[in-house]
Amino acid sequence: AETTTWQFEMPQPIPPYLLALAVGNLVSEDLGPRSRVYTEPEMLEACAWEVATVDDMLRKAEELFGEYRWGRFDFLVMPPSFPYGGMENPRLTFLTPSLIAGDRSLVEVLAHELAHSWTGNLVTNATNEHFWLNEGFTVWAERRINEVLEGKEAVTLSSALGREALQGEIERFGAESPYTALYSKQEGVDPDDVYSQVPYEKGCLFVTLMEQTVGREKFDTFLKQYMDEFQFRSLDTEEFLAFLEKKLPGLADQIGAKEWIYGPGIPANEPKFQSDRLSELTKLATGWHDGTRPDPAKAKHWPVAEWLVYLGNLPNDIGEDGCKWMDDTFKLTEGFFLFEALVPLYVKGKAEPIKTYRVIAPCPQR
Repeated sequence: AETTTWQFEMPQPIPPYLLALAVGNLVSEDLGPRSRVYTEPEMLEACAWEVATVDDMLRKAEELFGEYRWGRFDFLVMPPSFPYGGMENPRLTFLTPSLIAGDRSLVEVLAHELAHSWTGNLVTNATNEHFWLNEGFTVWAERRINEVLEGKEAVTLSSALGREALQGEIERFGAESPYTALYSKQEGVDPDDVYSQVPYEKGCLFVTLMEQTVGREKFDTFLKQYMDEFQFRSLDTEEFLAFLEKKLPGLADQIGAKEWIYGPGIPANEPKFQSDRLSELTKLATGWHDGTRPDPAKAKHWPVAEWLVYLGNLPNDIGEDGCKWMDDTFKLTEGFFLFEALVPLYVKGKAEPIKTYRVIAPCPQR
């Protein structure tokens, strides 16, 4: 039988968890001088259109965080069985096909995986106990990229949704659980059993607090120093704190860094996120029983984040009639995508006593 030998050179050192192989019926299309999308032939046209702006995203990220040090930023849109939003394998990020919404409304997930090229791949946590060093910084960096691309309002909405998701995790584990701390000992623990949004969203809150306390310009300088110092290396929390004290002396004590990192729950000095649009959507949702409803002509143009904020703030007792009105008005069951949100699910008019459900929102069309 004929055989083909493929060779691939990886000049940059990576930790073993970032090594992955992709084998299948794959085709590709160039999107820019440093980026290419791979996927199955039937998906190529839609995928290439959806992520056509990735080269601009890459340039904007370099302006924020410095040189992209991995050569290329290619990515593979996986089959539907892929169980995650994305995986930041260096030089070939894996993405879920559910991001191919037809209107580029979900490409912020790509911003997260791109951000990992600096926070998580370039500078990596030593073990899963220090996972927040990867994900907390990456969620913060993702939102910095999206602030440039989408504006501050979009980031405020994303941050508010992240805070809501974090609250759900705090309630799930319990406020005093060690798994609500950024650092938690995991010897003898299956990481899947304690996986949560805590390292992502609480980590992002902590990074945001550092940035707000010293100012963006000063923190950006620190961040570039941090990535230069630890590039292509792994580190732990104590090494990070030592470097933080060296470059920004006194900051850790000022903000109570050890309480944030080693303590459970959310400290009282957490950053707050407010915007006119967030307030408007919250008021619109909470006013349901006063007869307040979204304007269908306007709501059909809402981006995904606005739907999430609105649905997440609806009262728990809108009933079957309310659900029917939503479905009849916005045609939710004609074209929809699924997401996790803190809203009630109604079964025969009664709300189930659980707080997290799979619910639907309009699926944007190309």
